[in-house]
Amino acid sequence: MSGFFSRLLSHSASDAPAPAAKPAAPMSAFAASIPALPREPAASLAATLMRTASAATAAATSAAASATSRPAYRLDKFHRCWSSIQSRVYDSGNASDASSATGDLPASPRIHDEGLAHSEDAALAAQQVQIMIDILIEETQDSLKHQGRTPATSTIPSLGSHAGPCLEYLLDNAVLDRLVQLAAPDRPAGFRAAVLTALTSLLAHMDDRFLAQNAVHRATLALTRASMHAVTAAARDGLVHHDEMPLLQLIHAIAERIDRAPELLWIV
Repeated sequence: MSGFFSRLLSHSASDAPAPAAKPAAPMSAFAASIPALPREPAASLAATLMRTASAATAAATSAAASATSRPAYRLDKFHRCWSSIQSRVYDSGNASDASSATGDLPASPRIHDEGLAHSEDAALAAQQVQIMIDILIEETQDSLKHQGRTPATSTIPSLGSHAGPCLEYLLDNAVLDRLVQLAAPDRPAGFRAAVLTALTSLLAHMDDRFLAQNAVHRATLALTRASMHAVTAAARDGLVHHDEMPLLQLIHAIAERIDRAPELLWIV
């Protein structure tokens, strides 16, 4: 029996089919089909890092140069606008009219005889006045932002070193005085109103110390006086002068400053 079972088992083992080969794992085959990516040499990687650092340095240098050149650009633009205004806004009769209208301001020298003979000159001059005001506002806001201050937190003492180059030029060269002299005769009609509006915008964005400057409050009062005279004369004739609304807005801006800084009442 034992021999029988031995032969039977031997026969079964020889007749059994050979086990099939295991198929390759799908992921292994996919991975094998991907070509090996070349590794970047260390020298090439270092060169890439150097180029990135150089680009960052160039960008920082460009930004610094732009910040440095901005005040010079503003001042140059401010000068050009002011020169253009003086060359446009004057006629042969403005000297005596401005002197009588403003009272306490000396007459400016006559620049040319035609002055604002054309309305386009008046519009262009008014536009350039507003550009000057915008430059002053931008310069002051940048300065306050750099110092971490706002116009509302400023105090009355002198502007001192906080004044930018355009504001320094305005204060040192009596620009507002001369602008008022040019605007007081209101030739052509509407230019004085444009200056009133520009001055209101300037007072609204500058700090309290600005109105405390002698060059500022003297010109502001002179312009207010000239405009008030025209508005009153028109009212006596039953008319509404085009200065009326800009004048009220300027008076309101001055009143707001005095309400916030009562010390100004002794100045203006």
